[in-house]
Amino acid sequence: MSSGDGAPETDLPVERRYQVPARWPAGRVPSGDTEFRAAVNWMRHENLVLRQLAVRDLVGLLRPFFESGYRIRDIAEALETSPTGDGYDDGPPLLRWGSVRILQWVKTRLERWLDPASSRPLRPPSADVAQEAAQAKAAHRQQERTYEQLRAAAVPIASSPAAQEALRIARQASHRRRTPR
Repeated sequence: MSSGDGAPETDLPVERRYQVPARWPAGRVPSGDTEFRAAVNWMRHENLVLRQLAVRDLVGLLRPFFESGYRIRDIAEALETSPTGDGYDDGPPLLRWGSVRILQWVKTRLERWLDPASSRPLRPPSADVAQEAAQAKAAHRQQERTYEQLRAAAVPIASSPAAQEALRIARQASHRRRTPR
């Protein structure tokens, strides 16, 4: 049979349509199995290599990291860099590797982020950023308090008789300079 354009018709099975999963906020730590699966689904959507792996395999592998406060942004960073911040020499896995080899690649990268003594994940990379942001915010609040204290102390000084007299003398001197002789 022909489709009208000269090409023969073929009866191919209809492949299941890919459905985009619900977006998981990159800066939010998932908690509980349902959120772990939701975060992993979004990671798989964002990363074609991870899409080759089963959700349950990734959830099992990433569970200790999520429980230690890792966000999906932290997981992505852990797959791209070592704990010291150095990039890896080898590139990402090839899609033709197959899921078993890709899963091993992910395990190998994440093992570098485990504490050798306890086998628990190291502190997530975003924890340092959050701590620095909190310290900067606290320092800014302290500067605002100091400014307000200085400002409050300056108002009574400016209204003192001596300050008023100094202001009057300064205005007179300024006025004399502006008037032509």
